[in-house]
Amino acid sequence: MTDPSAPAGPRFSVRLALPREAADVAAIQARAWGDAYVDLLPAVVLARLESSAHAEWASAIEQPPTVAHHLLVALSDGAVVAFAATGPADQDDGGPGDVGSLTILAVDPPRRREGHGSRLLQAVADTLRADGFTTAICWLPETDTAQQRFLVEAGWAPDGGGRELDMGPRTMRQVRLHTSLT
Repeated sequence: MTDPSAPAGPRFSVRLALPREAADVAAIQARAWGDAYVDLLPAVVLARLESSAHAEWASAIEQPPTVAHHLLVALSDGAVVAFAATGPADQDDGGPGDVGSLTILAVDPPRRREGHGSRLLQAVADTLRADGFTTAICWLPETDTAQQRFLVEAGWAPDGGGRELDMGPRTMRQVRLHTSLT
């Protein structure tokens, strides 16, 4: 039984990921990408994603490449329901030191449209701003119109940047979105 005199924690929150949450992050990524990118990514990649991503996310949490790399998680009643990764943008994407990157933002498919993505995106902007970035960019698959629409509605905009990624038997075209953090 819950002690009614105990202070209630927030039902929804966003914070830095803990090492024990790497498996949750990997599982959410596998479900979100399986839902959104089934036509883009080879089936073998999607089938192995959760197990391969677990080690990568654990490393990212425990030993980030720089102090400006962060893995954020959105929680609902203490359970991880979404995550986002931030860090410096690649040199090709902006001036040295002033452009940050939203590397990935994923919400567990059954938890979409509950506000977790919006809370997480605000925390991403706050985190990048605290790290001294004045602009943020994000690369998305050209066909991911749902996430593009979400970011545009939140104040991001396509900037005409594009690239192609080699995905084995096929290529994935990506578009770049950006937003000011000032």
